[in-house]
Order: sequence, then C-alpha cells, then structure tokens
Amino acid sequence: MMRCLEEMRTLRAEMITMLEEGEFQYVEVDDDGH
Repeated sequence: MMRCLEEMRTLRAEMITMLEEGEFQYVEVDDDGH
C-alpha cells in the first residue's frame, strides 16, 4: 500500500510540474502576442 501511495504522489507531482510548465509557456506566448 505504501509503495502505491508513494508512486501516486510522484505521478501527481510530475503532472503538477507539467501543468505549471504549460502555464508558463502559455504566459510567454501571451506576452509575445501583446
């Protein structure tokens, strides 16, 4: 059980990181638009 929880946390952290990177890229593109 503990291993599953740790893996889920790792996957969640990776997804959050990807989402944050996507947001940063979106902001950069938005700035270029202006």
